[in-house]
Amino acid sequence: MNLPAASAIPSPRSDSVAPDDAGQVAVLRLPSAARALRYGARWWALAVPGLLRQHRLRPGRAGHYAARFEPDTALRDAFSTLFDLRNGPVGVNYPFMYAQGVNELLQARVLADLGVNLRHVHLLRHRTRLPAGGAQGLAVGGQQLDCQLMRAVRAGPTEVLLLLETRISDDAGHHLALVEDALLVSALQVADAVQASEDDLLRRAASRLRRRGAELDGGANDVQVRQLYIATDAGRRFGRLSGQISPVHTSRLGARLLGRRHPHVQPMYLRNLVTRELAEWGVGQSELQLSFIRKSCLGQTLRLLRKDSAFELLDERGRLVAFGSAT
Repeated sequence: MNLPAASAIPSPRSDSVAPDDAGQVAVLRLPSAARALRYGARWWALAVPGLLRQHRLRPGRAGHYAARFEPDTALRDAFSTLFDLRNGPVGVNYPFMYAQGVNELLQARVLADLGVNLRHVHLLRHRTRLPAGGAQGLAVGGQQLDCQLMRAVRAGPTEVLLLLETRISDDAGHHLALVEDALLVSALQVADAVQASEDDLLRRAASRLRRRGAELDGGANDVQVRQLYIATDAGRRFGRLSGQISPVHTSRLGARLLGRRHPHVQPMYLRNLVTRELAEWGVGQSELQLSFIRKSCLGQTLRLLRKDSAFELLDERGRLVAFGSAT
């Protein structure tokens, strides 16, 4: 059986350089997602202009931003409760992105600079790289997050792929994690889409990724399988921790107001759910990559299939929701 490719989209760091003005970093004071009112006000202040104005793309205006974050006991406990973690003497180190809320605001600031409407932005691929001991470092102590747009590449006549990178270090400057997100921006005017660079290899890789189907055989002896239930309130609860607070993740009405038939859980919720299972299987996650193929509706049971370093997440109809690898 052919295993899924390790990655269908190259890392932005592998074949590109930072923008010329990368040294100009604006340091922001951002609230954590736990401070719901302040956080919500900041997020909507960034999102609303893009929702009301014409959907545009201005790659040259993307800024380079940084912010500080420090996870507290309440946040770790909330993650533990939501994901039903094994703690105590026989606990497991889970490489969760506790700083997701702050990273969400940093990325929203970059997207606001670009002029895009968040309704047309979708996470296509997520990659996390951790040094030895990085999982423990993400859970405690002060952290510095540094976020910037690495590339904007045309993916179709009216589509552009944005490659964003966030570096996380501790207060002493020691590297904790490198987070790379590939965001697909759709429904652009052709005049805006052509402002992105051309890269035929990356464009074809993204196209193959979006057409990919399930490849692992859940009945094979060498494939491990888990059943993962997505609770009906998972989107709301995870939104409180991660800052991903869109109504499309909380209720049928909210989803329909934003053009969706059903509410669906956040991709980063699935990322953490998969991370939990891999950690409890004893799989190393110094490099984790996860590509998202379709939405996962609330209230359904997914199947996680794993063979060696490759894994797939399937919905109740056997369709591929996400796939990736961990090493």
